[in-house]
Amino acid sequence: ECGASLLPLARHMDPVSRGFTPDVRIMRRQYFLAEIGMQHKPGDTLEQQVNAALGILTDKQRAIIVLRFGLGDGEAGRTLQGIAEGLGVSKQYISEVEMKSLRKLRSFPGLVKEPA
Repeated sequence: ECGASLLPLARHMDPVSRGFTPDVRIMRRQYFLAEIGMQHKPGDTLEQQVNAALGILTDKQRAIIVLRFGLGDGEAGRTLQGIAEGLGVSKQYISEVEMKSLRKLRSFPGLVKEPA
């Protein structure tokens, strides 16, 4: 139902403008979980679910996914070029690691997946 999907945003309603000021950190985490096909697990916070997913990855994969999706504290998602320049590698390399990481997460049997 449409109203239920807006509930998380309603918690961040700006009382002055009476408009929404969505929490970008929450939105980034929700987007990441949706991207890997993970559904909300009752009793777990978004942070716990993201950490469970990231725990499956190698250190290199985790670092690239965190930078790419902006999952760090207060950081926006970075471009492939921005990550490549920061790590001193090629954009193609970052893209390959990202794709491999996402495939790994999507196929991992221990994560709660969205119903098909």
